[in-house]
Amino acid sequence: MIRKRKEKTFSDVPKAQFPKERKLRNNPKHIFLFFAVIGICITVCLIIFPAKILRQELAWLPDKKTLDFDENLVLQLSRTVPHKGEESLSKPPTHVITSLGEKICECDLVSINCLDSFHCINFDHLSQSIALGVLTRKIMKTSSQFLKKRSQSIGGHPIGKVLQFTTISAWKRWVVSDKLMIGFRGGKDIFINETYYPFCQKHGLKGKRCFFKDVNAFEDLDWLETEALGKYPILDDFIDSPITSSIAKDLKTFRSASISGGASKQLPALGNLLAFSHLSRMIFNRQEVVRDFYEQKLESITRKQDGSTPETLRVGLHIRRADACEHAKEESYELHKSNLLSPAQVSGKRLCYATSVYMKELSYVRGLAGDKRQIDVYLSTDYAGSVLAEIKSEFSDLYEGMNWHFLNYSRDIFDYQEVIEDPLNKEKQRVLGETAVADLWHLSHSQVFIGHLGSRFGKLGWLLAMARHNIFVPFASIDGHSFCCEVDENCGKVKPYITSMENCMTFTHQASSLNLNEDYWEIGSTSRIQEAKANANGNS
Repeated sequence: MIRKRKEKTFSDVPKAQFPKERKLRNNPKHIFLFFAVIGICITVCLIIFPAKILRQELAWLPDKKTLDFDENLVLQLSRTVPHKGEESLSKPPTHVITSLGEKICECDLVSINCLDSFHCINFDHLSQSIALGVLTRKIMKTSSQFLKKRSQSIGGHPIGKVLQFTTISAWKRWVVSDKLMIGFRGGKDIFINETYYPFCQKHGLKGKRCFFKDVNAFEDLDWLETEALGKYPILDDFIDSPITSSIAKDLKTFRSASISGGASKQLPALGNLLAFSHLSRMIFNRQEVVRDFYEQKLESITRKQDGSTPETLRVGLHIRRADACEHAKEESYELHKSNLLSPAQVSGKRLCYATSVYMKELSYVRGLAGDKRQIDVYLSTDYAGSVLAEIKSEFSDLYEGMNWHFLNYSRDIFDYQEVIEDPLNKEKQRVLGETAVADLWHLSHSQVFIGHLGSRFGKLGWLLAMARHNIFVPFASIDGHSFCCEVDENCGKVKPYITSMENCMTFTHQASSLNLNEDYWEIGSTSRIQEAKANANGNS
């Protein structure tokens, strides 16, 4: 039998066991010693114990060596000549220069292929770069003045187009005045029906506010950012950090140089591009509902590893179908990618490309990556199922040798009349809006981009990828259009008139003060050329 031991209580102890109480004599010497001992005890408690606790709290942090940051990453916006000394001054303003050790990579943004810049991606510092990108956007938010006025919610245009135009407007305001609009209005939007999303109904969010948080709200972080911040917890010491001070000073120098006329021409193209990209990411601040439907629709085809864990290269692959080429039949798809001098792709003349065109570029990227890297393809297309089936059948080496991530939306959604804005497609527009936002986030995982830079959707996906990684993302544009060129322009003809990064990033014929040329539907927009000539005549 187990007996329960009775614990003695204070009252059970005989009084005889207690020592007799001794009174402290009223002796100055004794009183001094008493308070001296008390003081020493308090000092020990205040110094030794907190230090021990602090060491325990900091035990999970990386060591000091790990937290050393690459100066090129911290100060990459305003650095006038990032590499190669005075030689870079002779390059056009749209010329991006990156480096890795002694290796120099060059890319002109008016071109359609910069895949070789892959050689200058510093994969060893990629987590560091991502963490610094999050910090840069936080500093941009805290240092900017937010206007009470909200961005106009253009509810009748595709989401990619609206987000690009909003970024352009934000860029122009931020550079000049360091001011930003707080977010979108909650007006009616044909591509976002908030009644389908309980989260939006619960919080009274309408239109684009259903999908996007305010710009000044806490940034929605995904696994890329949380993993990087776990290695480099630079937000924990945000206010007093010397890195914060360096980036804030870099942003201020960049803005000052952008405003001051001649000096702006000397700012690096990469700095302009990254600042523009960060603004696009700040605007694309996902609500919880976007994260939910993205994760619900995300599917992956992954390969079993042989026990090794090779480093991963994430490739964004944007394959346009449906209204991109007026719902053309597969047999009419182009067998080769377009060049810079290809005709403008106005409505009625837009092209779609055979899957083999994209696979050729993907095969080239595999050659760049070598055998040491596992390639994960983030596929964005209207017809994911049929495209993957074709790749599996016709390009089995690429299909079997890579991991594939895609959003599993029904193909029937993309079977619509004419263009997606057409009222005939009213029943499908809500889901089409959802797929657009989900696919943009999907493409933001890209470290290399293959797709369509003539498309506003493609441009935005590429920009979001650069913002999230805080690096230049190498690209191959299939449709003969560069980032600086609009889809309805002949990029080869307008190339000489793209004379600044501002013109490259922000020009749209919709914002031009000149009327659209009468032969627009035959040759495309010539607004950029007309505006440049008008400005030249005005200055002469």
